[in-house]
Amino acid sequence: MLLSGGRAAGVEFVHAGKPVRAHAAREVVLSLGAIGTPAVLMRSGIGDETELRSAGVPVVQHLPGVGRNLDDHIRLPCMWEAEDVPMPVPTRSQAVCFWGDDTRPGAPEFVMYLSPAPSVSAESAAQYPPPERCFTLMPAMRLRPGSRGRVRLASLDPLVGPRVETNFFADPDDVRSALSAVAMAREVGNSAALRPFAKREVSPASFAADTLDLFLRNAVETYWHQSGTARMGRDRDAVVDARLQVHGIDGLRVADASVLPHVTVANTMAPSMVVGERAAEMITAGQG
Repeated sequence: MLLSGGRAAGVEFVHAGKPVRAHAAREVVLSLGAIGTPAVLMRSGIGDETELRSAGVPVVQHLPGVGRNLDDHIRLPCMWEAEDVPMPVPTRSQAVCFWGDDTRPGAPEFVMYLSPAPSVSAESAAQYPPPERCFTLMPAMRLRPGSRGRVRLASLDPLVGPRVETNFFADPDDVRSALSAVAMAREVGNSAALRPFAKREVSPASFAADTLDLFLRNAVETYWHQSGTARMGRDRDAVVDARLQVHGIDGLRVADASVLPHVTVANTMAPSMVVGERAAEMITAGQG
């Protein structure tokens, strides 16, 4: 990003292998998601001054919250070998359930999707090789604040992706909730209603505490709902204000899920669209 006198003046990007500069007539809007947006901000000198200096980036604006507070939904795929009978052919969203339990009282904090195929991490697939015919139940949950992750620069080269520290399961209470979510998936997958389709439970297929703990850590994956790394607010760790403008920099807004203080209970596409619509309204109205 091009900055001049505390103002966003444009952007620099690579096209056909060559750097190209585009100058902004009014302002710059970043909408690169909760991974890409903080990386651009940090490479432009906006972020935690100590980390920027250690990375060799001249500091333009000290905003320690850039890249912090990475929130997400995690999924914990549980797999069954399928009987040799025709299975229903749902898309992932045709059968969905939301629920809560005593590990997270209040609003529903869990959701589960069905996939008529293996949908497991590489580590989990190595531990539990998927059968030729199988189906997967994928419970998901939000992480507690103690498990928030971080996005950091891995290189000053814009073609090199940032380093993402997910910090999944840093909060022990998240492990307890994840075990509860997996227990629900197993209850459904081993139910009488699914017995005609399920030959055997493939994973985790055990009630031993050490096996389940290893399963969680190998199976856990992102649902690609990353949020929060340029969050809105007024405190020292906030990155944007109520108009989505980056604190301390004129002519620069962020319009993606990175501005959300935490990930929503349900999927993030609709909230991200709302953020984009509000940004468009404010820009059109000249709210700068």
